[in-house]
Amino acid sequence: MLAKRTDLPVVRVAAEGFSQETAKNMFDYWFAGEPAYQNPRYQEQTKSEIEPMLQRAYEMTETKEYLEYDWEEEEWKEHIAMIEEEYRNAPEVHSSEPRQEDGTLHEITSGKSDGTIWELDASSDTGRWLSLHSDPSAKNEWLTSSAWFVSGNAHYPSYNEINLKRVDENTELPKELTLTYAEAVAKGDAIVQAFGEPMQLHSVFLVDDEQDGHQDDLVQPAESYALQLYYTRTYNGIPLALETSSSAENDQVFSLYWQHEFLLIVLDNNGIDEIRWQEPLTFRDVVVEHSNLLPFEQIRELSEQMYPIIYKTRATQSEQNGNPCKIEVNVDRIDLELMRIREQNVTDARIGLAVPTWVFYGTVKMIENPGTPEEYVMYQSFSTGGGSDWPEEVAVLAINAVDGSLINPILGY
Repeated sequence: MLAKRTDLPVVRVAAEGFSQETAKNMFDYWFAGEPAYQNPRYQEQTKSEIEPMLQRAYEMTETKEYLEYDWEEEEWKEHIAMIEEEYRNAPEVHSSEPRQEDGTLHEITSGKSDGTIWELDASSDTGRWLSLHSDPSAKNEWLTSSAWFVSGNAHYPSYNEINLKRVDENTELPKELTLTYAEAVAKGDAIVQAFGEPMQLHSVFLVDDEQDGHQDDLVQPAESYALQLYYTRTYNGIPLALETSSSAENDQVFSLYWQHEFLLIVLDNNGIDEIRWQEPLTFRDVVVEHSNLLPFEQIRELSEQMYPIIYKTRATQSEQNGNPCKIEVNVDRIDLELMRIREQNVTDARIGLAVPTWVFYGTVKMIENPGTPEEYVMYQSFSTGGGSDWPEEVAVLAINAVDGSLINPILGY
């Protein structure tokens, strides 16, 4: 699907977590007036539970073991003072009654942090559960802002995505799935509207519960099906790219983990199976209002040059380890969108730019020892590290539409 626009903006964005307003919108939609409670045992710790942590901290002070974990002395003293305060304020026993929630974010502390972290965990008697974690400071290297909704029958069955397939309104769905494409999209759009953020449907996939022996040696045909709806944020109606990979690469300059934002809604015959929303972005300001874009023909030529460089090189590296290898790259969609990259030469490593990008979506299938009893198949993201047994749809190629440079969606530049 090729976009018709010939000019797109460059917009500065930031990872600032969920606002209280958005959290309240999500809470009100999910529980719809039904009482929801937070079990205080989840967050509340008694004096007897905190005491071992405090004693361990004192021991590390004596031995200076904290230096091995990159704590400065003053910083470590502040950390101990925080634990001591928690100990002073902690109850002797857990509260007997769970706290009723109303959608308010609660401040928590989490180890070595220069900012406030917020959480909201609530569940109802009917089995609905909302778990929200928001880190607007973005100072915790491996913490991310995310929200997860599950219903009482979630993950039963488990949708393993072995037969992940992109679908649209013209796709004939399995007869076992009574939910229609139009009904699923209408439900997804209503959820997004209730959440109150500018997002639109990006991609829809059909998944099932087939087992092929990867898990517990269980082999069984598909019996249940679901539709996965992915939504991405929009700027003035222009969508951001979809990148669902959880892979991470490090480098010395931009080592802070920063996943791309997406909202996933899984629907089946039972209704909502789960909703997952990660790393909400905030638009800051427009850097370039109208970018001059390269013609797509030039982008296509660049893509033909880049594929062998990226993927043939990866296959060669595997063969050098003694494993014959071939890589199959399948592209089923090409879009002109905004993709979030990191902004270089800024103090905050999680301030970025949403830049015009041609994104080639599909799957990357690596087959080691093809045609032999030792054949092994793994699906990869653009990242060179790790992979998945399931054919996750990823951005197999992303090219800056302004200057033609290759973008690594995982590293963010």
